[in-house]
Amino acid sequence: MREIRILVLGDEGVGKTSIISTIMSESFPKNPPKKIPPVCIPPDMFVQYKDISTILLDSSQDVSDNEIERANVILLVYDVVLQETKSRLEMYWLPKIQAVSEEIPIILVGNKVDMRPSHFDIDLEDILTPLIMKFKQLEMGIECSAKAYMKLIDVVFCAQRAVLFPIAPLQDPITKELTEKFEKALLRIFRICDKDFDGYLDDWEIGDLQTNVFSSDLLPCHIDGLKEFLYLKCKDEQYSKEDVEKGLNFEAFKMLQTIFIKKMKLQTSWLILEHFCYNEKLRISEEYLVDTKTRLREENEQWEGIELSDIAKEYLTKLYDKYENSKGYLNHDDLEDIFQTTIEGIPWEIEEITNISKNYHIDLKTWIGLWQKAFSEDYASAYELIVYLGFCEPFDSTVDIKIERQDALLSQSGKTVFNCFIIGKNCTSRSYVTDTVIMNKKPAYLVFTEFDSKCTMEELIKDQRKLNYCDVICLIYDGSEKSFKFISEVKDSLPKEIAKVVIKISEGDNLSGMIPSEEIANELKTSQFLEVSPQVSEERKEMVTHPSSLDVILSSKDALEMISSTALCPSKGVDANLVDQLREEVASKNHQKYALIFGSVTIALGCLFYFGKKHLTDLVKS
Repeated sequence: MREIRILVLGDEGVGKTSIISTIMSESFPKNPPKKIPPVCIPPDMFVQYKDISTILLDSSQDVSDNEIERANVILLVYDVVLQETKSRLEMYWLPKIQAVSEEIPIILVGNKVDMRPSHFDIDLEDILTPLIMKFKQLEMGIECSAKAYMKLIDVVFCAQRAVLFPIAPLQDPITKELTEKFEKALLRIFRICDKDFDGYLDDWEIGDLQTNVFSSDLLPCHIDGLKEFLYLKCKDEQYSKEDVEKGLNFEAFKMLQTIFIKKMKLQTSWLILEHFCYNEKLRISEEYLVDTKTRLREENEQWEGIELSDIAKEYLTKLYDKYENSKGYLNHDDLEDIFQTTIEGIPWEIEEITNISKNYHIDLKTWIGLWQKAFSEDYASAYELIVYLGFCEPFDSTVDIKIERQDALLSQSGKTVFNCFIIGKNCTSRSYVTDTVIMNKKPAYLVFTEFDSKCTMEELIKDQRKLNYCDVICLIYDGSEKSFKFISEVKDSLPKEIAKVVIKISEGDNLSGMIPSEEIANELKTSQFLEVSPQVSEERKEMVTHPSSLDVILSSKDALEMISSTALCPSKGVDANLVDQLREEVASKNHQKYALIFGSVTIALGCLFYFGKKHLTDLVKS
């Protein structure tokens, strides 16, 4: 059962204790004490919110910060007749509460309205408006009378609603406009409900939303009435007659939520939000994202790669088709439209991590590649991102997990996303994705990550998870003694079972004192080495201000082909003795397995023959 702690604050004599006593006893106390102990309102006392235990907390003038901090909502009481108690709201009480917490909702309660003169010309709105402008956690105001038992039940309902269905996350208290977070959430919900991605909720989609969220059906006449009602409420440019015939567009959907808030039907808006996995801060609840159990699975099952599932690729393709422009690609504005529903907007510096220039045109292949890279590097963040876009499948249905195999070095990889770590001369700390083609013309993606210093190398060596996901290590050097020393220092720390390639970047022939790439390759026990010029293609120069080793590799077709072939057949890039040893281990295990199978079959046949013969003999005798 959920507990709501309502703290009643205010000056002495404004009627805090009388309000609490009258609510509980339904009679006004003649001589109330200065302060009463906490009072619990049982769930059956107010039938509107069941399974809720409400505690009313009285207070004194010297209320502690801890008391304020523990409250879920505050009723700030003043005397409608005494001006001094009104002045102290702004001068003392509201700043005091704000100093402790800016998150606790506050409801202003004007008591003793039964004693207010008839000619009194200052109403609640005059008091409330300037205070809301200054203190945004002040949600609303209400007037009551403990002595006349006026609106006391409403005071409690308002406090409960402020906790269960707060208005602050949904509407700006000053402008009365929907908050940016709420609009983002509504757009995601609209995108999920718009099954055919046509930009409208048709009658079936509206009915489906009603059934799923509220477990009730809408008749066709009700849906038609809703559309006509919203047409009258919206401006013509927002929701026209032509739009009405197609269904609800997003502007009409927003207007519906605005009307709910205006009529204080906040429960309806929050039920919709909760159904689509939002918490009270309008973030996707953690329970719907990647949890610690998944992390433990990753360790126990020894994952070596994560790729998008067919379901995820299908959804991303639908998004692409929905938002691509008339020229058949995505530009910056199109991406901003797609990522409107996320917290931070576009998550990637596109020109830094793809072969797309600053005036980029993203095709479908690159769009999928960006997501393959994101899941390969940090699947938890990538899954959270795709969920914010409107994808509703669980994590296991979103990804295709590659489990580490003992014989991975001996056979062709079944992966389509390969991770290459670049270490050595002139590296930065960038990452990059490019599409490639592996054997049998199968499309694949290479994800490059540069490590720019010995410090980042030490971090990499300690990160076993990151190493498990690495398919190829590309060591870059310039032929100098210094470069060779760096590679010699790091090579012994790198796992022997990860394939390695060596790329020498130098001008012209080897100069005196330079170490040839063959020697480096022999040191690393790999047959994959290549020498390339340090030139960067004109296309790459347009994309990056300061080219690095990665840009040199991306400008070399030979380098890309060598890395791709080594990723596909990793035995090329490791010590031949290690490969032979692994073959022997696998052969030995296979021999044991086959021996066990043969022995089991032999025993089974023997038992069958023995018992079958005995049964035949008994049958003849009988």
